[in-house]
Amino acid sequence: MNPCDKNYYFDENVQICLPCTPSTCPSDDNPSKKPPSQHKLSSEVKECMKGFEAYCPNCYLDDKCKWTIGFGFLQRDKAACSKLEPMSLDQAQTTFEREIIKFENDVRRHIKVDLTQGQYDALVDMVYNMGIKNFLKADTVGFVNKKQFSQAAKRLRSVTGSEAPRRAYEADIFEGKLDYSKCPKYAGFKNKLCNITICKKKSK
Repeated sequence: MNPCDKNYYFDENVQICLPCTPSTCPSDDNPSKKPPSQHKLSSEVKECMKGFEAYCPNCYLDDKCKWTIGFGFLQRDKAACSKLEPMSLDQAQTTFEREIIKFENDVRRHIKVDLTQGQYDALVDMVYNMGIKNFLKADTVGFVNKKQFSQAAKRLRSVTGSEAPRRAYEADIFEGKLDYSKCPKYAGFKNKLCNITICKKKSK
């Protein structure tokens, strides 16, 4: 139960009541706030996701030493990945549309509260980029399911290291602040990461 007056919410970190924002306590009559099962990933965010992942027609080892191809499609081993190369851009686009359904279903399965379109888009991007296991371990998911939306965005922005830009981008989507024109575009990134890796383990 919210111990604060109307138009305020209780911030558990600082233990005080703070003014509401659209992301911290959205109105129940907000038409964009609905169950995850009623949302569909926006086309703008799809293009941003492709830009972040980059298109690669050949197999490469990502920074987690996973064999990858296309728009960041993980494969179980080099042999499985090699069967898909070279992957044309059209094939990558088709595979992306098929793969994204799995990640949308992950969000619909594990997020139990109503979301705005931006919040839904950000969470789908998270699970696509992180994988379902890491997604479920993330503090952000717990904050969202407790309707602590400001804390969820704050947690995304607190991430440091190589994942920081992606998490900050997701925080912008989550809060409805993203300027889609500033997203990376996949056109022209065909060779990004191709045959280049910072993986230190031996490939199989």
